[in-house]
Amino acid sequence: MVGQARHRPFRQTAQLRSKTLLTHDMQEFVFAAQSHAGFRPGQYAMITLPDGQVERAYSMSNLGNCYGEWKFVVKRMPGGRATAALFDDTEVGSEVTLDGPFGHAYLREDGNRRIVCAGGGSGLGAMISIVLGVAARPDSRDWTVHLFCGGRTRKDLHIPESIAFAGRQLGALNVHTAISDEHDDGVRAEVEGAEPFRGFLHEAVLDRLAGSLTDFTYYAAGPPAMTDALARALVLDAGVAADHLHYDRFC
Repeated sequence: MVGQARHRPFRQTAQLRSKTLLTHDMQEFVFAAQSHAGFRPGQYAMITLPDGQVERAYSMSNLGNCYGEWKFVVKRMPGGRATAALFDDTEVGSEVTLDGPFGHAYLREDGNRRIVCAGGGSGLGAMISIVLGVAARPDSRDWTVHLFCGGRTRKDLHIPESIAFAGRQLGALNVHTAISDEHDDGVRAEVEGAEPFRGFLHEAVLDRLAGSLTDFTYYAAGPPAMTDALARALVLDAGVAADHLHYDRFC
């Protein structure tokens, strides 16, 4: 059936292979699992940290594969027990438990070929996975993708090199950034290119796609306030069909 998830969730042990700093408060964590990494672009897994006391949901930032590699982009949350454990206490070689995949915000491969991916904070990982998933398709040249990345200031923004590679496989890839701090002075900008939109991520989507909002299928990941604001703006205000917006709400 079109749109039905194809991978059954299961629990397995995985070992942290690498951790890479992406911004001042965001890292990529790469785990090697005992079995395959079966998931669809945009899904997430539950990670139980080594002490067994902390379990959190994080979206994968890579594509499913047969060699058991799971990648996650994680933003440190002030006072967050899980991110403190990941960033400070989980060393390369440590073992965690992965349970997944889960989620309904996965790429609809047989659907609309004009899509928008909006990611804030750790939600960027899921959007990267979706863009890579489209780029890997045999009909990738038929797809138009708008990727929106949001942060408080420029130093919170990160667009991985893999997105530039994906853009060469797509019919069109448009990358947009948004920063919500009106006092940001541009120091230590991590993303070069066009000036970021000044405002919240959902406002950037409304501004950049004005007049064509109903032409797209939307995928979103990030803080609940962000995804809720986007849903209200698109579905309630702009008239986008509810089944053209896909996101998983994390508390």
